[in-house]
Amino acid sequence: RVELANYFAAALLMPYRPFLELAEQSAYDIDRLAAAFGDQPIQDLGQLDQREDMGDLKHPIGMVQRLGQQHAACRAFRQG
Repeated sequence: RVELANYFAAALLMPYRPFLELAEQSAYDIDRLAAAFGDQPIQDLGQLDQREDMGDLKHPIGMVQRLGQQHAACRAFRQG
């Protein structure tokens, strides 16, 4: 039940096509996605990870993990 509720919430907050289009247009800019959809960057990383698993993203495998690492490094630098 929890997984289904989470899936529904993500679909409601981050509609499939608009999310995917903005992700590709913004070169997978996590902060821009979070601002556009009013969520947290970690949620966007999760969505990108799911879309990558489904084969919907146009980028190399593992890019989502690198994006997460880069995002964490950028945030640490800005706060530092």
